[in-house]
This record gives sequence, C-alpha cells and structure tokens, in this order.
Amino acid sequence: MTQNWRFAPHDESQVRRLSSEMRISPLLAQVLIARGLQDATVARSFIDARMTELLEPCSMPGVESASDRIVAALKEKRRITIYGDYDVDGMT
Repeated sequence: MTQNWRFAPHDESQVRRLSSEMRISPLLAQVLIARGLQDATVARSFIDARMTELLEPCSMPGVESASDRIVAALKEKRRITIYGDYDVDGMT
C-alpha cells in the first residue's frame, strides 16, 4: 500500500535557518515550525523537555474521567485494555 504524504505549506528559509541553528534535519525543522516552534531555543526546550517542565497529568483534558473509568472497572473486576503507542504521534 502506497501512502502519499502531504506537507503543510512552509517557508523554506525558516526551515533552513532552524535546521542549521539546531543541527537537525530539515524535515524535523519543518515539523517543529508547523507546531509553532520557530525559535531554536523554544524548539530545543520542547525536544529536550525536563520532567519539571511537563504538564501535571491531572491538568490534561479527560484524565480525571479516564481515571474514574479505570477505577470503576477494577472495582467491578471487569477487563480493561491498555494500548501502547510507541511512535508518540497519538493513537491512529
């Protein structure tokens, strides 16, 4: 099965600049720019995030209701399924 990748429009000069400043591939620079991370310092902080810089889990949307569902399932001795998504792009 062949897949065609579609890329968002981007400014090649921005991609080259960020790629050069960060010493990363142009593709990674393009992804960072598409996420709104045009500044090398901000982009590096995003890539090299420290534990102290991560969001509190409870502040993420849906975490509380998901936790409640898991607790209820365990109390009722129901089966639960845990999906692992190794490529960190979200569940697809």
